[in-house]
Amino acid sequence: NILTKGVELLYNSYAKSNFDTTTEIVSLSRGLFFEAFLFW
Repeated sequence: NILTKGVELLYNSYAKSNFDTTTEIVSLSRGLFFEAFLFW
């Protein structure tokens, strides 16, 4: 079915972007934590 294929594709792209955002937030907070640790 072309409709389910489109929904699957949309969901996959959304999940990927969501995952990328989470990874960015984690790496950013990790970098901030590391800088604070070095500062102390």
